[in-house]
Amino acid sequence: MGLDGTVSVIGVPAPGEDGQAALRLDLQVDEFVLPLPVGALTVEDITVVGTSAINAIELDASGYGEVPPGDLVAAVRFDVDAELFVPPFSLQQTEAFLVTNAEPIAVDVDWAGGEAAAYGALTGVVNDGLLDHDFELAFDLVS
Repeated sequence: MGLDGTVSVIGVPAPGEDGQAALRLDLQVDEFVLPLPVGALTVEDITVVGTSAINAIELDASGYGEVPPGDLVAAVRFDVDAELFVPPFSLQQTEAFLVTNAEPIAVDVDWAGGEAAAYGALTGVVNDGLLDHDFELAFDLVS
């Protein structure tokens, strides 16, 4: 499954010094199909938009920091297209929900290499069911 978009580390931390920053997500996820015994479920037009609290990340001099639990909130939106054969049934609908981080999200900035990474888990409730998804993002730093 592919991923495109922007992950921003917002703030004025200086390389080699402690500083504060925020994390912002604006992502698009590639469509995927879940095969079912009686048909298929296509999930498409998936977007994830979110941000942490301002200055939520305390970056140390090495560029490592964490988004504290509950300080990142993201909206997830996607379209679902279900095609079932038994009985013949078709459904198209849009789903949207909020997710947050129940545990810290690690952020690691490599100032010299111009790269950064964020990894952790986002948790939310979808149709009365718990969603808990681990993620790891690697991205280039652009000023």
